[in-house]
Amino acid sequence: MARALLLVASLMAAADGDKGEQPFDNANVPSWVPGLPGIDPGTIHFTYAKDSLEILLLILLGVIYKRRVTDKRRQLPAPGPRRDFQTPAFSCCDHLGTFLYSFLLQQVRMGDTYELAGVVWFWAPTLVFIASRIIANLMGLVPGMIAGLPTTSMFFFQGLFYFRWRRELRRKVAEDAEEDQCCSDFLLYSCCAPCLATQEAVEVDSLTGEAVGCFKLEVVGQPLMAR
Repeated sequence: MARALLLVASLMAAADGDKGEQPFDNANVPSWVPGLPGIDPGTIHFTYAKDSLEILLLILLGVIYKRRVTDKRRQLPAPGPRRDFQTPAFSCCDHLGTFLYSFLLQQVRMGDTYELAGVVWFWAPTLVFIASRIIANLMGLVPGMIAGLPTTSMFFFQGLFYFRWRRELRRKVAEDAEEDQCCSDFLLYSCCAPCLATQEAVEVDSLTGEAVGCFKLEVVGQPLMAR
């Protein structure tokens, strides 16, 4: 709430400013690189408010999700004799329900997948996201920072963690997992994270014979041996 009030105050101040500067008008703010816009105070304050609300909702819905879904999960079967995920990386349209979770609550769905597989703690992806937003906001305070650079660079920051967890998950579901996909995993998670989160979620759901409904766990079959 305090950040929201700060945002309103900054907008009012900008509207009444002697120079007639408008908030969110990054084009008039210089940056390190000639021709590229910088970041104006209105954008900074808006980002504070947006990130605060997003993190609050992510934590609140994550608590509900963990209690109603993750804590009731079956154990993941032993890995089968295969080398990679059976679910295609870009099959989002075939699994719209899972994709919506991965798009709107990406870190929560990833936490469910990774905790089920014994990769990391449920809240680890959320903590990485929170850290990335803190770093991005600090970057935005640097004079001359290029507009959009803090947020864009943080996708790659998150990818540094996510691609390692993806490799570990691959070992959990594929006995003969390939070890030479580091670069592709990193780039894909940095640029197409919701798609990969969907792929991994569908993979473990199919192995446990479960599906995630509206914040509830649904049994759709018997656990399968990864193959």
